[in-house]
Amino acid sequence: EWLIDANRLLRSHTIDAAIREHYGPEAKQQFKTWVQDVAEGDKAAANAGEMALGRLRQGISAAGLGFNVMSASIQFLGLTQSIVRVGAPWVGRGIVKYLGSPIAATREANSLSSFMENRARTRFRELNELRNQVQDQSAFNEFIGRYAYFMMMRCQQMVDVPTWWGAYEKAIAGGNDEARAIALADQAVIDAQGGGQTKDLSAIERGGPALRLFTVFYSFMNTALNLGAAQTMGADTPKKRAKLAVDYLMLYTVPAVLGYFLKAALTPGDSGDDDLEEIARKLAAEQLSYLMGLM
Repeated sequence: EWLIDANRLLRSHTIDAAIREHYGPEAKQQFKTWVQDVAEGDKAAANAGEMALGRLRQGISAAGLGFNVMSASIQFLGLTQSIVRVGAPWVGRGIVKYLGSPIAATREANSLSSFMENRARTRFRELNELRNQVQDQSAFNEFIGRYAYFMMMRCQQMVDVPTWWGAYEKAIAGGNDEARAIALADQAVIDAQGGGQTKDLSAIERGGPALRLFTVFYSFMNTALNLGAAQTMGADTPKKRAKLAVDYLMLYTVPAVLGYFLKAALTPGDSGDDDLEEIARKLAAEQLSYLMGLM
């Protein structure tokens, strides 16, 4: 049913002309390949070589992100992207609601939204794949799929739930009914924090085994790049262009700076007595690294 509706929309002359006029034929082609990839689902390995690349990729993800305190800790920096996507006042409301009763706020969001209920299993591509394996699961693989990303997902939940509530309340205040407000809140979380389901991945992340291997840690940075592109395209007035500078800071500078100080605080053996020149050099390197991560 979804495929019928999606293809009908894309074949509509009015919609096709609008996409081509505003964004160019490349954007239309992206929509077509996206619908095709959603229809096909995850592509199975065609041979032993692709199977080996797939196992290597999942192993790299688990080794780099699984049971990792640092990876879990920096999830909080994602709030800067939520602020850009939803707005600081609304994210602030979501944070207040969450801090008032974290468990109740999470349970209520999960009861309203099946997307939020499944969020801990679909946050990024490798996690989504691991949690969806139903055949040939060894006890070790099942343990890794269930617990390797537990800390990371719990910290991410502290960002996702306030983001969801902020976007939900914003949608309700905008006159939307509850069903539409829930859908808009779900999409706001995906736009701000990314998602691991096929429908939420960029084309390069949906590619073959080789492309997937080189995009293991790209999901969050791709979301940051998309948000920046969306904000840039929407800055069509002087007031919006002024806000765009603040959005760029929130997307690309504040996370890099805060991430540097957070890592420095959590890294064992760091003397913490660097002089200002050394700190400036490290901050510049961190900023450059963050920007390169977008590509």
